[in-house]
Amino acid sequence: MKKGLEALFIFLLIPVAFNFFGANFLDATVVRNVNLIFCSVAILLSLRFAFVRGDGFELPVQLICLSIICSTGMAYLGWAQGFSDTLKATIPLLLWIFFFWLLYIKIPVNILEAIVLTYTFIYIVLYLFQFFNPGTLFFGEKQQWADWYYDRGIFRIIFPGGGIFFLGVFIAINKFTAQRKNWFIWLFFLVAGLIIPVMQATRTYIAGVILIYLYHFLRNQRIAVKLSIIAGVAGLFFLVTQLNIPVIKGLMQAQEETKKEGLQNQRIVTATYFITDFSPNAFCRIMGNGAPADQSQYGKQLANLKTQDILLADVGIIGMFTMFGILSVAGYLLIWIKSFMLPLPKNYVYPKYYLWFLLVTSLTYDAVYGIYFLIATVFALYIFQVAHIYEKTIRNNQDLPAPVAADA
Repeated sequence: MKKGLEALFIFLLIPVAFNFFGANFLDATVVRNVNLIFCSVAILLSLRFAFVRGDGFELPVQLICLSIICSTGMAYLGWAQGFSDTLKATIPLLLWIFFFWLLYIKIPVNILEAIVLTYTFIYIVLYLFQFFNPGTLFFGEKQQWADWYYDRGIFRIIFPGGGIFFLGVFIAINKFTAQRKNWFIWLFFLVAGLIIPVMQATRTYIAGVILIYLYHFLRNQRIAVKLSIIAGVAGLFFLVTQLNIPVIKGLMQAQEETKKEGLQNQRIVTATYFITDFSPNAFCRIMGNGAPADQSQYGKQLANLKTQDILLADVGIIGMFTMFGILSVAGYLLIWIKSFMLPLPKNYVYPKYYLWFLLVTSLTYDAVYGIYFLIATVFALYIFQVAHIYEKTIRNNQDLPAPVAADA
């Protein structure tokens, strides 16, 4: 009964954490209040378990949580942003701490996988619904998602909730090769994981998914097979670029424009500005400016910068550094280092893929800290840690801990 209630809370927290896929047909005040209530409960549940030590991801997550909490003071000292406004803006971004509650309750990994895959399927259905109904913006805010318009030969929608989608896709690619049963289900998610990033015409998403797919399918092959597959993919890529497909032509044109811009590329300009000129003082530049509230001087400054095409979300980890300071970046660097160093069982390598995907996109999108990825990142870290413990247990020929055995 207790596990069932815990699983239900997790199931309900997911859509709440990213504002119901950014559904703008819901009352914004109600959505915001429900988000604050659920996230506050999740944080309070997790708080007393956050002071643990371990050789997994405890320290990196603690550093990130500490940086977010410290930045609330910087928002007041640097921008005179009221504590109440800062708290409301910060709570949804502090869900990192939920990682510690998951470790405490030891939720079985197969339950989390089922929940994630359920929402991955919902994401796909809602994305296709929005794509085929471009006249009305059902999901996502036009001011927030600057790419919500016809561009690069297609109706672009960077659909809210991408973290759950990509985590589900990486679960599917792992299951596709690790087990024979239900292969058609995994193939469905695998194909969707390729097609939807192309439909979104987002180069780093496409590059991240393709690189991970290639790595997964090639990592255990002989050299001759690897070279053959790489040659085949290169040939297919060349063929596709020669076809008159609007979205492919649009992507190629965008790439050419980026090359021509060089150091004047808007993202480089934006990153340079936030690193060197945005913060009101040196202390805020190091410790962060905090999470912005819309009606504060801080929030209005960022809104004004948007009109100049200068957005925090466009520079990923630099945006996180701007808000939460150097400790948050240090936490992420530790996470990525551990993602390469810590071994996992072959059936559970997908958390690595998710974290590597964040690394690939870390300079171009807010996936490293944004609410539409954060809950999925917490799940990936938890599953990684549990699977790593399982791997160490097997290597040491010890009895498997019960919470992991239920999933193994």
